[in-house]
Amino acid sequence: MIQINELQLRVSGMNEESGAGFGKQLAEKIAASVPHNSGDLHIPELRIQLKDVSDGDSSLMADRVAEQIIKEIKLVTLPA
Repeated sequence: MIQINELQLRVSGMNEESGAGFGKQLAEKIAASVPHNSGDLHIPELRIQLKDVSDGDSSLMADRVAEQIIKEIKLVTLPA
C-alpha cells in the first residue's frame, strides 16, 4: 500500500480544481511506478524543481514530477 500523508505543490497558473486533478493524476502515476519491494518507507521531504514546463500540459508535467519522485524513492530504497 502506498500512502502519501502530505503533498505540497506550487504550480503557477493552476486553480484549486485543476490542482486537485493534477494531484490525483500524479498520485496514480507514482502508485503505478513505485518499487514493489519498498516496504515501509518514510521520506520526510523531497524537493523537486522543474523548469520549462510552461506549455500547460498537465499530463506531461505529472509525468515529469512523478519521474523525479520515483527516482528519489528508488535512491532511498537501494540497499546500502
